[in-house]
Amino acid sequence: KSRRQFFDGFGGCNRGFPFSRQRGNFHGAAARSASVATGGVERSQRVDGGETSSIRYERDLTIHVELVGEDPVSVSELLRYSRLLCGGVVACRSVGQKRYELTMSNAVGRDKLLDGFKIGNTTVQGRSISNDELVVSFLGLPAYVTDEEILEKLEGWRVSAVSPIKRRMWPGTSVADGTRFVKVKFNESVQSLPYSAKFNTATGPEFFRVIHDKQVKVCRICIKPGHIVRDCPDFLCNKCGVQGHYARECVSSIQKCAVCLNMKENCVCLGAAEETVASDVSDSARDSASEEDLSDSVSDGRVKSNTQLWVSCFFMSFCVFSFLFFSFLFFSFSFFFFFFFFSDMTVRASSKLFSELQGSQRRGANARACTL
Repeated sequence: KSRRQFFDGFGGCNRGFPFSRQRGNFHGAAARSASVATGGVERSQRVDGGETSSIRYERDLTIHVELVGEDPVSVSELLRYSRLLCGGVVACRSVGQKRYELTMSNAVGRDKLLDGFKIGNTTVQGRSISNDELVVSFLGLPAYVTDEEILEKLEGWRVSAVSPIKRRMWPGTSVADGTRFVKVKFNESVQSLPYSAKFNTATGPEFFRVIHDKQVKVCRICIKPGHIVRDCPDFLCNKCGVQGHYARECVSSIQKCAVCLNMKENCVCLGAAEETVASDVSDSARDSASEEDLSDSVSDGRVKSNTQLWVSCFFMSFCVFSFLFFSFLFFSFSFFFFFFFFSDMTVRASSKLFSELQGSQRRGANARACTL
């Protein structure tokens, strides 16, 4: 069994190997002759019948495969399932425990192997050995954020998506958990993406985590490592054009032209020199007239505003005084009313009590006189 697996592995990894298992017989070099081209990149075979086939060993068709799971998977099983599900495998080498490099015979098989598959409970995960294509994940995105917004964000980072954007589901359900992932092609100028990206949500703009393999800290503006945003040469003030601060933090008196967005001394939106000289007089006259009108309007506006302020203050004072006055009258009237009301009741009660006391005394005196 071990010898069979040994020859199966060689037969799947390299179809040009002189040992070929057919119906239990092993055909040697007499049945097949092979010639290797210069550099070992291309190999031609002459099979029985005189037909000649060519095998290409290309770096772009080589995939790094990792086995994730506790169930053991042999090399022969890996090659058999890879040929069955993905296509021809022309080379295989072990690069570690449960890690292999498989070279496919065509790009279609390479793409299928990159999508991965399962052997029992073990997952076969494939990724490109080059760093130009990586899977980028956006964590915790709201479900209503569209894929077009993600693609627009990638275009702003000067990278492109090479696969459809997919949503990760909760295990055992078809409910999205908020994570999106897409395969992105990097280039020489952009080798890593920022750690977070800003998206508009129902409660306002929020930052969401962005992760991928071999990620390093980069500037959010130029997408290059080695400096932060405030040290980025592309981070310029929109007001004065100086590097290192925002326009809201600018304290400089230098201003940019609103038309050409250049400094005032470098403004290019003015006309020719002759037109400038010809229009100086009319411009100065118009400016003086406009300044006078502006000063008059400003003074009139100040007078009106002062008058309105005094009127408002007087009205507020009158309202406060009236409120206090009527409140004093109300409380005074209530006090005197309750004072006289309770005083009269007290006098009447006292008189009645005194009369009853005198009557009881007279009745007691009469009773004593009768007894005597």
